[in-house]
Amino acid sequence: MDKIQIKQIPAEYLARVKGKVLDRVGLASKAELPEIVVSRLAQDRSMSVLMEVASRNDLTLEQVKTLNEPSRVVSMYDLRRRLFRNHDLSHECVKYLIAEEGLVESTILANPNIKAKEFIGIVKEQIELERSRYSVDRIIKSALSNRGIGNTILIALLEHIKSEHQYETLVEILVTHNESLTPRSIEWLWKQTNTRMKKKALGIPTKLISGVTAHRNCSDELINKIVLGLEPEYIVDLFGYARMSIRENYVASREVVELLASQGMTGPDQVIKNTSIFIANHMGAVELTDRITQQLISVRNKEVQLALLKNGVLAGTSHEREAVDIMVSDSDELEREEWKYLEDSNLITEDHLVALASHRSWRVRQSVAESTRVPLAQLEVLADDDDSDVVRSATQNGRYHLVKHSVEYQRRAESNCEEMKRIHRGCSGVVAAVNADSYAKDYAGFSEFGKAIELLASPEFSTFIETFSHKDRRELMKDGIDLDTLNLLSQFF
Repeated sequence: MDKIQIKQIPAEYLARVKGKVLDRVGLASKAELPEIVVSRLAQDRSMSVLMEVASRNDLTLEQVKTLNEPSRVVSMYDLRRRLFRNHDLSHECVKYLIAEEGLVESTILANPNIKAKEFIGIVKEQIELERSRYSVDRIIKSALSNRGIGNTILIALLEHIKSEHQYETLVEILVTHNESLTPRSIEWLWKQTNTRMKKKALGIPTKLISGVTAHRNCSDELINKIVLGLEPEYIVDLFGYARMSIRENYVASREVVELLASQGMTGPDQVIKNTSIFIANHMGAVELTDRITQQLISVRNKEVQLALLKNGVLAGTSHEREAVDIMVSDSDELEREEWKYLEDSNLITEDHLVALASHRSWRVRQSVAESTRVPLAQLEVLADDDDSDVVRSATQNGRYHLVKHSVEYQRRAESNCEEMKRIHRGCSGVVAAVNADSYAKDYAGFSEFGKAIELLASPEFSTFIETFSHKDRRELMKDGIDLDTLNLLSQFF
């Protein structure tokens, strides 16, 4: 490409083209630049600018050739790798780079702009040029991960390169690395693999099974068919030991649920737990038998119980409360999202909140303090909690204004009692330090003052302070004060 002169640059871009490196890098990252501006930036001396240009999605063949010119910068390798990884390059740019440089990066074969009719030929040619098994594997993985070439071409590619690998291995690579496969293509690949394996009297590899069932486009019907076709030992191995991946939103059929419940709910605790979690997460709205429901409830795992509650299969049954009780009993492990679900669904009862308000974990107490249905008595206690986060959550609760006065009164009572305790300790020290005879002699004129000091130093006054500092004990005093306490109060006040 001929050197682009400054005078050819449109006026609105001129200052940045002539500016500092950071200005030119920023300009190179801008979308929808005039072609002549990009061509000028492709001739820049700065590696930072060139790397930014090489990532653009609108490069022409001439601009790619300019970027690929030898001795442009110190490290051409990094610049070429950036070009090879740019999946927005046109088919012509891809062919040029491979022809000029070889396969610097096999990821270029995942470029969706490669023409379908030439794709298989390009891949086969690169495989034939490579001697390293590792390099061949990389080429195959990159080619099979191409999401724009079309399912038909990818499936046809398997037949052309199967000499490099076992067919089932290629299918595994394809379903694992390419999300563009359609449900029909996945089912066709599964049938072909299944047929070939049966002819060889071999079982289908676990990785291949998981690759198919975990694909986001694999249909529920195919997954059901695969699971129902598994041998009993496979059920325990794949589900009981969580070695099988299945897409997140898969909904199992009644037949699958009953099969897993009968085959995977016996044996070690780990097997029962993992199988139960899978059933609960994927059962959808399947109506469970009492036997299966009891099996799942008895696992006493919060993930199982939460899934059952979310599925709605326990709604209106006696098992619903049981599932909530199991989750609450494991409240130390409850995530905030799980607690929020129980709270928003009105599954947390007042009894639960009362019990958890004194929980040893500050996180649990904080969750109770945030509840819109926490009883006022518990909210008042939590507003005076030892943990600052719990206190903050309680005081930010929308119902806090209903207990604010009582909480503040309690804080003042505690503060005043602390001051009285200090006075009690001081008076006790005075009485202990002064000899009784000299006290009567030296302070005869202050007998009333001496009595007051003795009263403040007495054990009875200490007991009174301790009682008054606790709200529940103070409440009892309202119902009736014993005679000794009344006499003590009359002497002091």
